[in-house]
Amino acid sequence: MPYPGRDHLSPQHREIIDFVLGRYPDRDSIIIERGNIYISRSSLLDILGTGWVCSSHIDAYAYVLNSHKEKEGNNMISFLFVSSNHAYFKRCGKISHRLVDHITHDSFRVADAIMIPCHVASHWVLLVGNLKGRYWDFYDSLPNLMHRTSLRENIRFLQEDISEVLPGEIIDWPIHVIEGLPTQDNGNDCGIFVMKYMEASLGKDQVDWKRHSSWPKEMPRIRAEIVAALLQTFQASLLISNGYSLSQ
Repeated sequence: MPYPGRDHLSPQHREIIDFVLGRYPDRDSIIIERGNIYISRSSLLDILGTGWVCSSHIDAYAYVLNSHKEKEGNNMISFLFVSSNHAYFKRCGKISHRLVDHITHDSFRVADAIMIPCHVASHWVLLVGNLKGRYWDFYDSLPNLMHRTSLRENIRFLQEDISEVLPGEIIDWPIHVIEGLPTQDNGNDCGIFVMKYMEASLGKDQVDWKRHSSWPKEMPRIRAEIVAALLQTFQASLLISNGYSLSQ
């Protein structure tokens, strides 16, 4: 099937996308399901095209990155992830604790960072807490002061639900705005940029953001590679049982 980034993928990744989408022909078929993550065929096609990113896409990609950490070992920092649904549940008065019950004394002690994607004024941004340095890094692909308005609220929500785990007040940590980031040139790619910021920030070396300045022009390839990574992670059993190698 055609999509903008198809010609930029490896033959294996093209085949994986074609195969899995062929197994789920109905637009409403759920292809990825894990906890609060639900991604349908039509939702994957949004990523393959130029559509918006939802919380399930970002949450699923965090799972992919965590899987990479398990394989890469010391090449990546350890991180905890907080779904944007946590803040949404808090604002709606819903039970939110179960979205952060993976953050325990032990997991917090060994982690280097905590990642919180935030949906602010219909725009995705990213907070990354440095647990050793006790500060927050803020990533915004469409820099605007308005996008910082609810950051402290999101941090407060988290602090309320994991207060017994915390060594202090994370809401008091300073927020550092990361400068020189690659930024989007349209109104649709903010969620993709958040996923790429997450990925880049997990390396142990300081990120040279100038090396990623071409991201806006490479969005078709990046979007298609994200879909391939999601399918390799969440449909691994199906792919392996049908003869696909997931080593590349």
